[in-house]
Amino acid sequence: MIEQERPYRVEFVADAVCWTEAPESLAILHRQRTRWQRGLYDTLKRHRTMLFNPRYGVLGTLALPYFLLFEMLGPVLEGVALLLTIVMWASGLLNTELLPYMLLAMMGLGLVLSIGSLAYEDIVFHRYPRWRHIIVMAYLSLAETFGFRQINSLWRIEGLWQAIRNQN
Repeated sequence: MIEQERPYRVEFVADAVCWTEAPESLAILHRQRTRWQRGLYDTLKRHRTMLFNPRYGVLGTLALPYFLLFEMLGPVLEGVALLLTIVMWASGLLNTELLPYMLLAMMGLGLVLSIGSLAYEDIVFHRYPRWRHIIVMAYLSLAETFGFRQINSLWRIEGLWQAIRNQN
């Protein structure tokens, strides 16, 4: 619309309902996450002229750069950091006294963000009728930090690699 100089308006619907199928197995979840990452790559590639472009307002200067830096490249950076940590540990270059504190800070920040998002969701929308639901999700946020996050990042890296190589 901007390129065609046509008037438009973007509206926000707070209670929009959107559903996705919950994967029934790790294999299906794996396919879903790689497909989503390929879709993200395709979307950013198609709209690359909008990236960091003030002409497109918040979309060009905040939203698309966020998706590029955190959603598309974030898993790659996590993977590189993990590999570097292993290589440095194996070669004796890693400060093993500082490592537990760094891991605790990294996982703690992730946990704070997850629990904060959950609290915000409950404060704003009140979708969970029982405190038990919130406590279970908070526990799952902790469990997600160990194992699942790393597997999901690996799948997203795989999806990005497939997109770059143009595999579908």
